[in-house]
Amino acid sequence: MRAGLVAVVSSLILGWVLGCAHGPIFQEMKDVPGDRALIYFYHPQESMASGGKYEVKWMEQRIGLLKTGRYFPYLALPGHYIFYVETLFSFSKKDMDVEPGTVYYARCRTKGWLRASLTMELVPPLLGRAEIMDCRLLR
Repeated sequence: MRAGLVAVVSSLILGWVLGCAHGPIFQEMKDVPGDRALIYFYHPQESMASGGKYEVKWMEQRIGLLKTGRYFPYLALPGHYIFYVETLFSFSKKDMDVEPGTVYYARCRTKGWLRASLTMELVPPLLGRAEIMDCRLLR
C-alpha cells in the first residue's frame, strides 16, 4: 500500500516538474521585419520568485503573460510606448521609445517581502541576452 502511494506521489511530482518545462529554451527570433523593433519581455529565474503569472500590457491591451523563467517576443512599430506588467496586487510601468531594426530586453522581476512587488526595466543587450538564455518561451 505504501509503495503504491509513493509511486502515485512520485508520478504527480514528476508530471508537475515536466509540466513546468513547456516551451523551447530561448532562441533568437529570425526574419524580423526591418520596419519593426523587437522587444523580448522576460522574467529571469530567481531563487525565491513566485510561481504566479504576470500580465504585460500596452494601452490596456494584454500582449502576453510572464512567469518565472519565461519570455516572449513582441514586434513593435517605431514610436513611444508605455508598457505595464501587473498582477492583482502590483504593477510597474516602463516608457520606451523604440526604433526599427533594434532589439530591446525588458526584464520583469518580483521584489520585496513575499515577492509581491513587480519591476520592469530595460537592460543593456549583453546583459539581457545573458539572462534570457535560460528562459523558455511562454506559449
